[in-house]
Order: sequence, then C-alpha cells, then structure tokens
Amino acid sequence: LEDEQTEMPHKKKIIMVFVTSILVLLGFLVVNHYFTGHANKRIAEEAYEAQDYLECYQLLYGQKLNDNQSAIFHRSEMILKMDIFWRNYEESAKDSKWLEGLDKLTQFVHGYPQLNDYASQWNCQDIAENAYNKVQNALMTEYATDVDTVSEIADLKDDVAYTKALTEIIQQKEKRDEIN
Repeated sequence: LEDEQTEMPHKKKIIMVFVTSILVLLGFLVVNHYFTGHANKRIAEEAYEAQDYLECYQLLYGQKLNDNQSAIFHRSEMILKMDIFWRNYEESAKDSKWLEGLDKLTQFVHGYPQLNDYASQWNCQDIAENAYNKVQNALMTEYATDVDTVSEIADLKDDVAYTKALTEIIQQKEKRDEIN
C-alpha cells in the first residue's frame, strides 16, 4: 500500500511537469508567431518603400492585414502583374513574334475593365492607367492600330476570325516595315 501511495504523487509530478512543458511550448509558439508576423509586416512595408514589390507581396501573402497593409499588398500585386505582362509582351516583340505580342495587347484591352475595377477597389488606378497608356502607345507605334479596333477584335467569338483580324494588322505592319 505504501508503494502505491508513493507512486501516485510521483506520477502526478510527472504529469504536472509534462502539462507545464506543453503550456510553455504553446506560449512560446504563440508569441513567436505574433512577433514573426509583426516583424514580417514591418519588413514588408520597408520593402514596399524600397520598391521591392515581390518581397513585400511574399511577406504579406496570407497574413491578417490592416487597411494600410492591405493597400500596399494589393498595390504590390498589381505592380507585379503589370511587370509580368510587360516582360511577356517585350519578350514577344524582341523575338519578332508580332502576332503573339498583338494578342497579348488585345487580351489586355479586353480584360482592362475588370482590371480597372480591381484597381479602383484597392486605390491603385494609377498603375492600371499607366499600363493601359503603355498598351495604347504600343498599339499605335508598333501596330498602327488603336484600342477601339483591338477591342472589337477581342469581342469576336470565332477564334479563326479573331486570328485573321490580328493577322491582317500584322501583315499591314510588315508592309510598313518593308517600306521603311
């Protein structure tokens, strides 16, 4: 009987030490998560100020954000999307893939209303407008066409008709390039 009585307090002590250890570990994890999240948000704001939009976006992605942090997250996202779009377009132009490039510009024009709505929601219309102006300029200087024309082409339901319309613009471009 004495052995059982001495064992019981010993088991209770072990259980208490185990429970205390778990509580301390959980407390550490919660505090670590809070401070890491807070530090990442501060670093993200600094990255945004330094125009490192990818770093900012990655640090804020999936975080619970306040209004200011949400704004810089979505501005960063918009800037990154426009950068990717322009790099893809410029790559097509550099490789003389004029049809592919014109298609990218046409699809941008077609999707611009939704893009602009998203930009308005996050107060970054300036980014969308700058991209739109660059698209207008590229359409005029590279393809001698305008937003209205490619918008009509983008609305075509038939893929063959769409491709033919873009091809006609490319053929006119090639004729102009031969003359010059």
